[in-house]
Amino acid sequence: MIITKKTILKSFLIPVFFLSFLSPRNKKVWVFGSTGYQFRDNSKYLFLYVVNNCPEITAVWISRNKTLVAKLKAEGYKAEYYMSLAGIKYLLKAYLYISEAGLAITNFWFSGGAMNVNLWHGIPIKKIGIGNKRFFFPKEKTLKNISEWFWFRVISIVERNPDFLLVTSQFYRSIMREAFAVEDKNIFICGQPRNDILVKDIPGSITQDIKSIINDIKTVETSKSILYMPTFRDSGGDTLKLSGLNLEALNKFLTEIDATLWIKFHPVEALRGSTNFNYTNIKKINGEIDPYPILNSIDLLVTDYSSICFDFALMNKPVVFYAFDLETFLNKHRDMYFDYKKIIPKFAKNQEQLQSLIQDGLSSTTNNFEEYKAFLDIGYDYKGFNSSKLIYEELIKRIS
Repeated sequence: MIITKKTILKSFLIPVFFLSFLSPRNKKVWVFGSTGYQFRDNSKYLFLYVVNNCPEITAVWISRNKTLVAKLKAEGYKAEYYMSLAGIKYLLKAYLYISEAGLAITNFWFSGGAMNVNLWHGIPIKKIGIGNKRFFFPKEKTLKNISEWFWFRVISIVERNPDFLLVTSQFYRSIMREAFAVEDKNIFICGQPRNDILVKDIPGSITQDIKSIINDIKTVETSKSILYMPTFRDSGGDTLKLSGLNLEALNKFLTEIDATLWIKFHPVEALRGSTNFNYTNIKKINGEIDPYPILNSIDLLVTDYSSICFDFALMNKPVVFYAFDLETFLNKHRDMYFDYKKIIPKFAKNQEQLQSLIQDGLSSTTNNFEEYKAFLDIGYDYKGFNSSKLIYEELIKRIS
C-alpha cells in the first residue's frame, strides 16, 4: 500500500466517524452532495425541490469544491465546504445524508447515526457496486491498484449500506439490492429526480453556462441537433479516438443531413487536448456540465452503455446506440446485467452503421425506441416527471 499524507489522514479520521455517533441529529436538517463535487444529477434536483417547496427543511449543499460553494451561496442557497467549521456543524446535525453515490460524496467521517440516502446516478447497464470487478482484489497488483482497492474496501465497510436506496423498477430491485447489499425494506421504487427537468421549469436548475449552451443549440443554423454522450472506460483513454470516428467524414455527413453533433464526454474522462474540434457541424460541450436541462433541446441521442438512454427515451425521442468496442468493454472493463445484443437489437459498430442509424432516426415519423420498449420497461416502472415530490414524501414518511 502506498503511504501518503492522504492515507495517514484517512487513518486518523476513522475514530472521528465512530465519535460522530454521539452527535444529536435533527430530522429537519438534510445535507446533499453530488459526484465530482459539482451541482448536478439526482441530488441537485431533490435539493432544489426541497429548497423551493419545503421551507420547514434546512437543506445544505456540501462540497469539496470551494468555488461551487461560493457560487451557490451567492445565489442564496445554504452551501458549505465539507471540512469547514460551518460544514462540519451541519454534517453533525443532519439526519439525512443525501447523494447519488454514497456518504463519501458529502463527508461520511461525520455521518455516524445519520440516515444514508443513496439516489444513485442512473440505471446501471454495466455492473456496479459488489458486482463491479473492482470490488475484488485487483488482477494487476501494482502499488497504485492495491492502494485504491484497500481504501475502496475500507470505505465500503465503514460507510455502511444505504438506509434508503432509490431503484427505478422491479427488474432492478434485486440487482441494486445485491450491488449495495441492502435490505429489501430499504429500497424505494420511483423515477429519478433529474428527469423532472425534462418537462418542467425548475427554479435554480439552469445556470448561466447551461443557459449559454441551450442558446447555442437553439440558434445553430442546422435544423437538427444530435447529442453524443458515451460512458467512460475503466482503463481511461480518449473515447473519441477509441471510437475510430473520422471527424472530417462525419462533419461532411452532418452537413448533408443539416444536423449539428454536440459531444459531451463523461465527467470522469480527461479528454486528450489533441482532438481538433474546428468543425462546422461538430461541437464539444464541457463534460462537467449538467446535461439534463439541455436534453429537451436535442432531437436525437447517441450513446453506448450509458443509462442516459433510458432518460432520453422518456421524452419519446430517438436513441442510437454506438457500441464500437462491445467485446473489449465486456472483456476488459465491466460485465453487464443483461445480454446487450438481445436487448439492443439494432446498434452500430462502425461509422457507416452509425450514420445510417442517425439518418433513420431523424427521418423516421415514429420514435425508433418503440423497438426497445422492453428495454425501457425494465428501466422504469414510473415514467412520470414528479419524482422529487414522491421521494420527498417517502423520506418524510420514513423518518416520522
